[in-house]
Amino acid sequence: MDRPELITERFRLNRSSWGRGIAKEACARLLAHGFDDLGIDRIVGVAMAENVPSVRVLEKTGLRFERFLHMDGALWTNYALSRVDLVRRRLTP
Repeated sequence: MDRPELITERFRLNRSSWGRGIAKEACARLLAHGFDDLGIDRIVGVAMAENVPSVRVLEKTGLRFERFLHMDGALWTNYALSRVDLVRRRLTP
């Protein structure tokens, strides 16, 4: 089976769902599916820099800050996690 080179996923939650761990759970499941089921080697996540809760979701699920991006007149954060880093973390007690 051919592996996709790039998969893009976006999500947005209603305000009534904020602060309940839903975004973190969704992100964690997307990472697991991408690495474990699809065999993707690197996953990137972006969030508007001013959206601190979304940035925290990326950090809490293991993605690491790489750089700031300027897109659509806004400042965005770019985070990423590689399969190699994920395996290292899983093996570290």
